[in-house]
Order: sequence, then C-alpha cells, then structure tokens
Amino acid sequence: MGVICFTSLKGGVGKTTLSLNTAAALAKKGAEVLLIDLDPVAHATRFFSRDLPRSEASLAKLCLLPGVINESCLVDFAVDNKVPLLREARERLVLLPGGAELRHLVWGRGANILKHVLPKLISELKPSFDYIIFDTPPDFSILVRNAIATSDLVVVPVDGSAMSIDCLEQLSLDASHIQGPRWVIARSMVSKQALRLRDMSEKKIREHLQISETEKDLFSTTESEGQDENLVNIKSPLYLLDTIVYRTEEQNKLTFSAKTAFESVAANKLASQYLSLANEIDAILMLSEEEDAEIENHQNSNINDQLPNEKVEKYLRVNTDKEYNREMTSSL
Repeated sequence: MGVICFTSLKGGVGKTTLSLNTAAALAKKGAEVLLIDLDPVAHATRFFSRDLPRSEASLAKLCLLPGVINESCLVDFAVDNKVPLLREARERLVLLPGGAELRHLVWGRGANILKHVLPKLISELKPSFDYIIFDTPPDFSILVRNAIATSDLVVVPVDGSAMSIDCLEQLSLDASHIQGPRWVIARSMVSKQALRLRDMSEKKIREHLQISETEKDLFSTTESEGQDENLVNIKSPLYLLDTIVYRTEEQNKLTFSAKTAFESVAANKLASQYLSLANEIDAILMLSEEEDAEIENHQNSNINDQLPNEKVEKYLRVNTDKEYNREMTSSL
C-alpha cells in the first residue's frame, strides 16, 4: 500500500497504459485505488471518461480557488466550491481528472500553490484508498517533481530503446535531490523484438545504472572509488522488475476501445502480465515499509548495529509470478 508515480522523460514508452492497467490490476485484487492524472494532455482521463471536457482538471481548479492555501480541509473546500474532485472510473477505481488547466500550475503563482496543495491533498485522501497512482507528463516539470516527492515508489517505464534508457539515466540525475521514494524500472516491449531487446536493454541498464549482475540482487550500489563519473549514483534502492509487459496488437485494440486488460476475455495473457507487475510493485512497497519500520525501531532503541539486509530473500519469496514470466517470454 502506498503512493506510486509512473513517470518518464520519454514519451511513447507506455507510461499511461502501464499506470491505468496497474491501477486496474490492484483494483482487481480488491484494493481501493485512486488514479491521479497530472498530464495536461489527459490521456488517462480521456480513457476512463470520454465525455469529460479536456480542460476539466480537478486539481487545477482546486489550486486556483482564492484562499486555498489557508484551508484546513481541501476536500471539504472543494465540495463547498462545487469542484468535482473525484470520479468513479471502474469498480474500486477512482479518477482525479487531468486536463489542459494543469498548465496553469507549471509556473508562477500556480506552481507555488501546487507545492502546498498537492502534499496536503494526498495526506487527506490516503485514508480512503489503499493505493494512489500518479500518471505524469513526459517531462520534469513541477508537476512531475511534486508527484515524485509525494510518492513512496517511482516507476520508470523503459521500452528497450537507447533513448528510453538514456532518459531513465537523466531522470535519475535530475531527481537525485528528491529524498524518500524508491525507484523501479518497468520494461514494456514490442513482442516481435522482445527477446533481443530484453537482453540488449538489460545489459545497458546494468552497465549505466550499476545494477548487480546477480539474478535477483537488484539494488544499486553507492558510488565507489574509480567509478565512471557519468554513471548514475542513486541513493535509494533501484529495482529492475522481473515482469515484462509486451505491447501487442491486442493492447492497441483495448486502448481504442477504452478497455483495460481485465475487461476482455481475449486479453487474459496481458492481464496476467499486469497482475504480475502489480504483485511486484506491491511486494516492494511492503519491503520498504518493513525496512522503514526496522530503521525507526533501531533508531528509537539507540542501537547502532548494522541492520540485516534480507530484502533480496524477501523479494524472492513474494514474487510468485516469476515462473509465469519465464514461460511467457520463452513462448514469444
């Protein structure tokens, strides 16, 4: 359980498709999920609400209300001012719509208000949802920076191209000053080239982001003596997810039909991939909570002994879909 941000500097890597289908997967598992569309283009909003005007961005409307910074309860303030914050998208899946008005929050007074309003709004909404998911624009604007800072986990989609991996590296550098969230690499690939691109992209990721060669030792190391100065030094753990989501023709058909992978019998295999992805993300969030609790307990007890590092072992225990991913990959 937690706040998850899907983001990438590169467009066309399947970020919105991953975010909305992951939200649907978590809802399918019985969780209450809120999907926040922070993209002014509002693809996620259009997917779930074809009847909404493109400019109807709830967060922007709330931020631009006079006196919003001084309000003690933003949800009540939105209701009093007739700002429809949330809309039901699917069963157990709620949408906070995006739209063109979000551009008013990118600079000047709007940007300053956003920095105060977004964390407070998330704090108010957290008790009502098991997961809150951000879908962000392909940039590093203040919208994205605040979403990352508010999140427990940042998911960066990589499609196997050199540009996609370069953007991942640049994003990690740009966001290195933001403390708190864990970082996850989610691979989304075209099935006809999946095997070749998987090997190529994983090799480049490991070379440039220093992910261990051990099969499941997926945590980045700190900067060491003699290390290439161009390599990324990520302070928090960096996870390379085992699940690969393949961008098939069936996925394209679902997008045009405004259906998630769980709303078509023909998409069973695709739905299994998203469930596997959701399971991995959920597992990492649980491990993060356990690690934070351990650190807090040790600090409160004034114990200076080194904490046991059992994250990889725990991750292996909870990642129950590993065998399926191997079978699915080998069949392509």
